[in-house]
Amino acid sequence: MDEKLFKILKEMKKISPETGYSARSKNFILSSTRGADVKPEVVLRPKLGDVLRGLSFYKPALAAGIAAFLIIMTAGVYYVNNTLNQNDLVVRASEVNASIQVRLNEIKYLLESKSDIDPASISSIQLMLERAADNLKEVSASSSESGSLAKSLEKIKTAEEILCQIDILLKDQN
Repeated sequence: MDEKLFKILKEMKKISPETGYSARSKNFILSSTRGADVKPEVVLRPKLGDVLRGLSFYKPALAAGIAAFLIIMTAGVYYVNNTLNQNDLVVRASEVNASIQVRLNEIKYLLESKSDIDPASISSIQLMLERAADNLKEVSASSSESGSLAKSLEKIKTAEEILCQIDILLKDQN
């Protein structure tokens, strides 16, 4: 096998191009470089206009891709921001609800411990309690609908402020 391979390689070594072919090739190469005044740098660096003309077929697809990317990014940012805002409002509403519960417990304690409450303050306390209850009923009704959490939070805070006023009023009578 090795001898056969060496024999083939020796035969290939004897192969040479035709003398006329090598002369013609040499003349062709020399004539093509002499007549041309082309600088290699210009040929290697395409101009920006050539690149943009080449991309003209892809412009609509590129514009649609960029538009789709921007829409997706905007929707994602809006969704994340809206979710964070809702979570923040829910946390704040929970804190206000806890504060309302504490105020109600204090008011209950003060009303049970005091036997002599001014009749004028009883009517004002009753009106304040009705306003606070109305605000909380509105929040309860709007939570079953797709209402704004911010408005609900404001009404809950208003109810908390009313209960705080009642608490202060009862403490002042001590």
